[in-house]
Amino acid sequence: MNDLKVHSLFYYPVKSCRGIALQTAALDTFGIEGDRHFMITDEKGRFMTQRRHPGMSLICPEVSARHLTLRAKGMPDISIDLRVNGTATEVLVWKDYCQAMDMGDGVANWLSRFLGRACRLVQKAPQYVRRVENEYNPDGRAQVSFADGFPLLLISEASLQALNERLPSPMPMDRFRPNIVLSGGQPFQEDRWQTISIGSVRLTVAKPCERCVVTTVNQQNAQTGKEPLHTLSTFRSNQRHKVEFGQNLIHQWPGVLNKGDRVKIKQPEFP
Repeated sequence: MNDLKVHSLFYYPVKSCRGIALQTAALDTFGIEGDRHFMITDEKGRFMTQRRHPGMSLICPEVSARHLTLRAKGMPDISIDLRVNGTATEVLVWKDYCQAMDMGDGVANWLSRFLGRACRLVQKAPQYVRRVENEYNPDGRAQVSFADGFPLLLISEASLQALNERLPSPMPMDRFRPNIVLSGGQPFQEDRWQTISIGSVRLTVAKPCERCVVTTVNQQNAQTGKEPLHTLSTFRSNQRHKVEFGQNLIHQWPGVLNKGDRVKIKQPEFP
């Protein structure tokens, strides 16, 4: 078996917008620091994603200690001063009502102009606690930001290669928006893991990631198609007729992940 290592790390400051590659990723309570701490909502406070708004893939965030800057083709850059508190508001992520801070009319107008519909930008309220679903969080400690349900998503390069061998045209890893990408090992080996460690961090493999139409969005031009969902449905469907690709993780304590870190399987694999 090939050595398993961290090949790449990513985080997504604004939910469903462009990701940022990292050499080192610090983990806080919610996952990678800053991951999906911002979110675009409609005028009623409901979360927006590439599922219905593929143009969100073209919004490129950049975060510094003081500012969040958004960039998109044909638009002037806009920066938000993170030292200024937003206005308290309540937003909806799936079935979770979350406490957030509205980041103001300036960025809302910028986003509304680019996406062609009224929307707002919010930041997770620092005091708000959003827990991972009880079934995967027996001690109640695991929390998540505005991510769909889990702090981290892991995919292996071997699994992507196995998928690409079946696709009419190969696809890049960014279609699947992972946080942790591994090199080495065998295709879909991660399906059988229970607990792993990366560096000093121990992680529970919670459940497979059921994939949606976001994977059909080209992250570079926002064009959509039928793949990879069509091909995945031929060999990666579960009993709910959902396709699975990648594994959702829960980290057991904060720590640091680095590119090149070795990955160790801490519990026996499922048979």
